[in-house]
Amino acid sequence: MTIATAEDELSLAERLFLDFVDAEELPVAAMVEASGAWEECRAFFLETLRGYAAGDIDPTGDGDAPLILIHLLGQQRERLAWLPLIALLRQDIDTLEAALGDALTDTLPRILVGVFDGDPTPLEDLLVDPSVDGSCRWSAFDAYIGLHVRGAFGAERMERLLTRVAETEIPADDMAWIAWLKGCALLADTTLRDRAAALCAAGRIAPAGFEPGDMEEELERWRDGQQQVLDETAPIEDAAALLATWHGYSEAGIAERRKASLLGGSIGRDTHVNPYRGIGRNDPCPCGSGKKFKRCHDASA
Repeated sequence: MTIATAEDELSLAERLFLDFVDAEELPVAAMVEASGAWEECRAFFLETLRGYAAGDIDPTGDGDAPLILIHLLGQQRERLAWLPLIALLRQDIDTLEAALGDALTDTLPRILVGVFDGDPTPLEDLLVDPSVDGSCRWSAFDAYIGLHVRGAFGAERMERLLTRVAETEIPADDMAWIAWLKGCALLADTTLRDRAAALCAAGRIAPAGFEPGDMEEELERWRDGQQQVLDETAPIEDAAALLATWHGYSEAGIAERRKASLLGGSIGRDTHVNPYRGIGRNDPCPCGSGKKFKRCHDASA
């Protein structure tokens, strides 16, 4: 990100942004200050997000700033972030994981719900784009379902979207199919249920760890899941408090980043990348609980 030179006087937003970029520990004080002076900071923060989305600014060169920025935008319910955030999700997965880490699979649905501007069309177009990475689509789908349950649009619109997805050449191993089944269950539509059974039988729905026999279990699991959806997609209230719970900002996580730096590795994202990516939903959970992954640390999916 290009910011005023040392000879120029930095604006408050630029100064706080540099705190986000350079901080080794979570810059709680800077995040709180930005929240308290949002009207003074929002234009610069939005401009930066638009630069990331357009490819004019490389988000991987801005340290933790992209991660912190999208959480603050979600906390502030910044509707002007809706379109650039969705555009950002169309970038390649390596860039997104490097810049946003766990946000892709953890907090992105809550951020999207928070910045929703009233028009779900851009999100729908993202969901039916086969080129979008499956982890992004999964989180985006969860946000879409969360918006529906909150009354942002009716059942007919969601049914049309679910039908579009079923007719799109989305890869069979795309994890978003799990969210698709969730949507079918919440609508309790028999036509969609039959479509789901046909897609499973044809091998069109086959994300990692998913077996055709899992379909009925998934549908039953989410049939009365409206409250769980509301809870899991609730907009962020305190971005600093939320990020403070992440491993990357714990003492152990900071120590790992320092070690990586000393050894010549990347300080930036190793501790923010989703540690469960690639684990099958029927595999044993890596936490050692003895449960299947889908019934343990994947339970929020």
